Amino acid sequence: MPRKMQIRAFKEGEEEKLQQISRSRIASQRAVERAQIVLLFSVGKRVEDIAQAVGRTQATVYRQVHQFNDRGLACVEDLPREGRPLVYDEQFVEKRAPS
Repeated sequence: MPRKMQIRAFKEGEEEKLQQISRSRIASQRAVERAQIVLLFSVGKRVEDIAQAVGRTQATVYRQVHQFNDRGLACVEDLPREGRPLVYDEQFVEKRAPS
């Protein structure tokens, strides 16, 4: 029988920082969702319920808990991606800006 997944114990200040991010109005939506996933899992919510609450799949919930166990608070931020970052010239930005 597979082992039940567990979350590691919070280090000093991690839970408070996750609470702050989960309620933030200026953090990215991804960061807010990730913080909410970790917090809900830490209080014993079922994976199915967490996935439904944040609008993600169960696989995403498991992945985020693994990320928290491995990376700590850094799990709420996006990992660097390969490839060249997008670059927009001033003309493109001016054309796209609302008048």
